[in-house]
Formats: sequence, structure tokens, C-alpha cells
Amino acid sequence: MESPENWFEDFGSGSLSNGAATIALDPAFTQTVNTGTEYHVFLTPKGDSEGLYVSNETPQGFEVHEQRGGHSNVAFDYRIVAKRSGYENVRLADVTEQYKRLEEQDQQRRARAGQHRARQFAVPKNAPQNGSSASGQPLALAAPVLLPAAVVKPVAAQKPAAPQK
Repeated sequence: MESPENWFEDFGSGSLSNGAATIALDPAFTQTVNTGTEYHVFLTPKGDSEGLYVSNETPQGFEVHEQRGGHSNVAFDYRIVAKRSGYENVRLADVTEQYKRLEEQDQQRRARAGQHRARQFAVPKNAPQNGSSASGQPLALAAPVLLPAAVVKPVAAQKPAAPQK
């Protein structure tokens, strides 16, 4: 999901007990976000209820309650969205120059890789030419070349010529 700000999200499930539940945030999630600032919790009841609401949002978690003083034990899912730690005040950051630098670095890397491949497969100036060794003798293969049967096409047998009368 794209956003003009740096938000991270997490998902979970819980159940009311007599109309209330306390949800502790995942420690890995709290290390990546700043739960000391406002965060958002979205609830989805998984059954019939008077409706659910969030209260007592803290850096460690939040509470879920049933509306109108309800006392049900309904299950629910939640989605929490919080600002990424260290990016709380960044909105629509212009990364054009950073992107240009990354593009230039990528082009330089590709050019170096191409030069490396060219050197890797280059034939030395004093290398034998035309399939012969430095002494002029034909080169012999170190091992026979085996082709898969699908590549080798059998030569059609020729019929012997009919005897002439």
C-alpha cells in the first residue's frame, strides 16, 4: 500500500470477555514504529454485537470494548497502523535526487559488469587461430562431445540403386 507518509501496519485477532479485551502489541512491531505518537486501530467484529470501539491506546497496546455497555464475548480482528520510527514528520518526501544517484550507480555497475564480461571472453592476441594449436597442429578435443538424442537427427538410409537392365 502506498501512502504520503511512512506507515507500518500489523494485524491480529482477539475476543471480548464480558464486553472488553486488552490487546498487547507485538514487540517486533513496536520496535519499528513510534507508538508514542497517535496510531490507528480498525476493528472487525466476527459476530453479532452492539458494536466495538477502541480506548486506552498506549505504547504497549490498547483496549477494545463493546458499545452501549454490552457484555458479549464476540471475537474480532484488528488492523493497527502506526508511523515508522524516525519518520514521524516526513510527508511526501522528495526523493528525486536520491533516485537519480541510484540510477547513475546502477548504470555504472552495469558498465563495469559488461567490461568484465568482455575481458572474460576476450581472445588473447597471441592465441592460436582457426582451430589450430600454437605449433600449427590441429586441436584435439579433450573429451568427446555428446549430444542428446533429440538433437542428433538420423541420416536417412539411401536405397541401393535399382539394377540396370
